[in-house]
Amino acid sequence: MRVTLVFDGGETVQLFWEPAPGWRVPGATPIVIEPVGPDYPEGGLDQLLEAHPHLGETKRVVVVPDSLGPEKLGALFHDLNDHGYTWVVTWLPAEPS
Repeated sequence: MRVTLVFDGGETVQLFWEPAPGWRVPGATPIVIEPVGPDYPEGGLDQLLEAHPHLGETKRVVVVPDSLGPEKLGALFHDLNDHGYTWVVTWLPAEPS
């Protein structure tokens, strides 16, 4: 499972579960979100912004989940709100069978 965040300006970041959630920024070491567990913890965005503060300079983001419904992303949405982001969710169409 993964969610792609597309920040204003075009930079992308992946939220992944392998099996614990973490952040993957192109060209950087992945960040495993603490506390480690199966669910995205509220406050997980703080760890991304501490390691990559330039991502906090823009306040618009598009959230693109690959398979997760909004009920699994509530803590992420709460984090985005807490940090003052304007965000929208868009789902990619399913692959043809």
